[in-house]
Amino acid sequence: MSDQEMALEAFMTWMGIGDDARLFWSFYNGHSWSNQQASAGGAFGTSHSPALALFRGRLYMAWKGIGNDARLFWSTLYEGSWSDQQVVAGGAYGTSAGPALAVVKGKLILAWKGVGNDPRLFWSLFDGNSWSDQHAVAAGAFGTSHSPALVSLQLFNL
Repeated sequence: MSDQEMALEAFMTWMGIGDDARLFWSFYNGHSWSNQQASAGGAFGTSHSPALALFRGRLYMAWKGIGNDARLFWSTLYEGSWSDQQVVAGGAYGTSAGPALAVVKGKLILAWKGVGNDPRLFWSLFDGNSWSDQHAVAAGAFGTSHSPALVSLQLFNL
């Protein structure tokens, strides 16, 4: 599957059923979905929904760790293979829900809820090499008990 083919398809990723923490994926070719595949052969796992974004010709996925592992992880899909999972900012940022991803002004933006009872929303930017410092959205004035959602509005006129 080439990058050019993937740009024309829909892509979905999800956590397994019940206690199955593995991340799975499938793509839609305009007519049907491909067979499900375990991400990185089943090496990636989460306890919440993952997030996806297309950035610089690669599909990026971000997710929370399994169970009490609050760290945020990420990987890229390129030419049909997932890169090794990476910990966002060396494990400095954490969440108790699934994160969100989008592309804004040539950078990947990651948003997430705080750990445990911390309802604040946080964000960080990825320039293709490293993640920026963690920032609280609206200086911590916004909060949630679940996952946020993101979308780029660069082509949308509010």
